[in-house]
Amino acid sequence: MIKRFAVLLVLTVAALGLSISGCDSDSDRDRDSHASHSHSGGCCPSDSPAPTPQVVAPMLPADLFVGQPHQEAEDIAAVLATAKGGDVVTLRGIIGGSKEPILPNHASMFLVDPSVPQCSAEGDSACSTPWDYCQRSAEELQGKVVMVAVLGPDGSPLPVPFSDALVVAPGRLVTVQGRLHIVGEGKKAVQAATIYVQPDQAVSTR
Repeated sequence: MIKRFAVLLVLTVAALGLSISGCDSDSDRDRDSHASHSHSGGCCPSDSPAPTPQVVAPMLPADLFVGQPHQEAEDIAAVLATAKGGDVVTLRGIIGGSKEPILPNHASMFLVDPSVPQCSAEGDSACSTPWDYCQRSAEELQGKVVMVAVLGPDGSPLPVPFSDALVVAPGRLVTVQGRLHIVGEGKKAVQAATIYVQPDQAVSTR
């Protein structure tokens, strides 16, 4: 189940093995004369150094972003009106719904149905963040906004933001294929398998 503010994934810790050179020359004894005072039975320490742990940073799946739009994609409103939890869906939307629709610490973002007019489409040239749909009422956005997330093994969004992928930005038109989940109080979210991001250009809101 998707958790919007989930506990972060436990990072994988890998141990790095450190190689230790042998002591087999006179120069070693001359250069490291203090070793004979620190260790008995030769110039090499009897115990190997403890391995150094390395934190492996999470990454978005390599095959997440595709180069072509999903041809069967439908607008968000049409998909949410008929799809049930567990269904595989393919939808089309604009990254938006707030000034910062891409969550900063997790692989989660919000999409808005392309049919919802942006303020810039209505001649408001002073609107610097048209993707926030601030002029639209809750009723106008009902059934037209969905969260998209990439989940890790624990069922929560990966702790790496979509913004790490430079193609992802507010206002971009995207198509997404994934599995629909029912979250919380009947809200719907999509567990993304593949995402296509349209290159930066004017978006028609039909």
